[in-house]
Amino acid sequence: MAAKYPVCFCLLLAFVFCQTALGQKLSAGFSAGPSFSTLRYNDPAQLPFDLNFDPFDFKTGFIVAANGTVHFNSSTALRAEVNFERRGGKSGVELSDGNGQPLPDLTLQEHFDYVQVPVLLQLSAGNGAMFLAHFGFSFDYLVHRTSKFPGQIIVQTDSKTYVLDMPSDFLKYDVSLVGGVGASLPLSDWINLQLMARVNSGLKNLNKDEAGFEVKNLSIAAMATVQFTLQ
Repeated sequence: MAAKYPVCFCLLLAFVFCQTALGQKLSAGFSAGPSFSTLRYNDPAQLPFDLNFDPFDFKTGFIVAANGTVHFNSSTALRAEVNFERRGGKSGVELSDGNGQPLPDLTLQEHFDYVQVPVLLQLSAGNGAMFLAHFGFSFDYLVHRTSKFPGQIIVQTDSKTYVLDMPSDFLKYDVSLVGGVGASLPLSDWINLQLMARVNSGLKNLNKDEAGFEVKNLSIAAMATVQFTLQ
């Protein structure tokens, strides 16, 4: 049943685009750039941590995208995209073996490949070179996971050692809150270069183990877009 919702939403979006496109200015473009992502963890309820625990730091990935945009006027537009983004995280804690011995040279990296459908309100201001802002939601599907957690991570603190059972399975679907700012620079009468910084914050708990702790996506992308005016 869950798989039907993104399909229905895309069909509805296509219908809205067809209806609003009559008499409206249209543009389309292609984007690419690096992304910096991590996996956000809440404190495990069963462990006596007195601080926010997050075993992963940001790792570098990438994003590629295509968009279609309906411009209602000079300052407001509706933008829909189809994106591919590699997300994940790399270990940001001291790892130990099963006997508690530190493993300083071991770094765990998780890679998650997502297909995303962001739907964004685009606001702009200026003449010629323009300020851009994007706000909206993204519907994300996990197509591939290229590495695995160990069954446990041992976390060393100044006073204690904690053993954490890591998630073994992740949800395929995520919904993200998206926001971004940037600029649009004219290259010709019908081509613009858009430079955007975008934050994508996952809203769903990806950990399918109900007894475990919450895991959510967070990524920051720097995107360059070549945008073509169609009519």
